[in-house]
Amino acid sequence: MPTQNNPENNKYYKLVDQIYGIERMMVENQLLLAYKDNINEETSDQLIAMVDSKMVGFDEEKKIKKKVFNVLVECLQNVSRHAEPDKGQDHESSILLIGRNDNSFFIITGNMMSNDKTTHLKEKLDQINKLNPDEIRDKYKELMTKMEFSDKGGAGLGLLDIARKSANKFEYDFRKLGDKKSYFTLKVSIPVVAAG
Repeated sequence: MPTQNNPENNKYYKLVDQIYGIERMMVENQLLLAYKDNINEETSDQLIAMVDSKMVGFDEEKKIKKKVFNVLVECLQNVSRHAEPDKGQDHESSILLIGRNDNSFFIITGNMMSNDKTTHLKEKLDQINKLNPDEIRDKYKELMTKMEFSDKGGAGLGLLDIARKSANKFEYDFRKLGDKKSYFTLKVSIPVVAAG
């Protein structure tokens, strides 16, 4: 019979703790979807369809559901455009988590990216986080009229659109995994009840 001091037994207890923690998080946050693999246009369509079927069980206004889908589409486009996984590295796959807690729906994405792109993205996220809702709306309109697009999509329009629709600050993290790559995670919350 294994004892508490047995290293193999400790691994087992750690695994049980992790599984219990994941299960508790899924229940507490009403997790709709957890996905880990490469995200491209084809998988994005499938993920959106899955979320659509899961949302049927939520008694939310159409307006809230529409915001969730719009933000989800933008988040998936960001991942499919900017993710740079190393082929064959399973731990470097993209992730998508969607759930609902008491006050909001949340969308969490994660993907690999080149270290040389993280500074620019961090600056862009921080700039948007400093803006109030009116400033975000005005900046979005300004960029829409200029229609300045890069080879990898709009000139920050996607992030501004996410901020505009979520009405919340971005929560993000860059985890450096070496000289060339970092793992970028982004959390967006969409309020269920409008503030005020």
